[in-house]
Amino acid sequence: MSTEKLPGGEYQGMSTDNSSNTSLFFKIAKDQLFERDFDLDHLIGFGTYVRMNHGQLVSKVLQRVPKEQDYTNGRTLVRAVGGAFLPRIIWPGKPNFGGEENMRVFLGHKGKLMLSENIGPYGEGYGNFGKVGGIIYSFVFGIFLSFLLHKILVICRKKPTLLLFLPFIFLKALSVETDLLTTLGSLWTAIIFVWFLYWFSDKVLGVSL
Repeated sequence: MSTEKLPGGEYQGMSTDNSSNTSLFFKIAKDQLFERDFDLDHLIGFGTYVRMNHGQLVSKVLQRVPKEQDYTNGRTLVRAVGGAFLPRIIWPGKPNFGGEENMRVFLGHKGKLMLSENIGPYGEGYGNFGKVGGIIYSFVFGIFLSFLLHKILVICRKKPTLLLFLPFIFLKALSVETDLLTTLGSLWTAIIFVWFLYWFSDKVLGVSL
């Protein structure tokens, strides 16, 4: 089968044969990849770069705090701890996941975010405690994650299959653009889910994981 590119970027020679269609797919992909005029629109490309560049969000916090916004001295962190463990039915006004509160407090964003954006633990630490306090906060935050990992590894001596769930438990903790609220909420939810899975398997199904 021959495939010929028509004016306007369309192709002729489409066949109902799967192997032929697979060849056509790779030919189209090759043409799109190596054509000289193939390029992302500069506006889309720049927007994607800005969205993916977490450093520019942290730099905005450094520029704005404390010139336009005072250090919060742990206020947002206390709200984050409460928001991670208390259900919304008990605390209707608890902060939302996804960085909305941090973006509002530290960067002055108003209303709901169109996308999930967050200043990360570095920006959160600086926004609360300043340079030195932010470094200490990051150190304590890392110690907490290390302590939790150590405790889970101790349990793994009796339940080796728990090792398989480590990526799931620490998924959000390893993300760059996250915060204390997202990390604690994700850890708490994942731990409860894994515990329930082991309990259900052992007590209901009679299968020891």
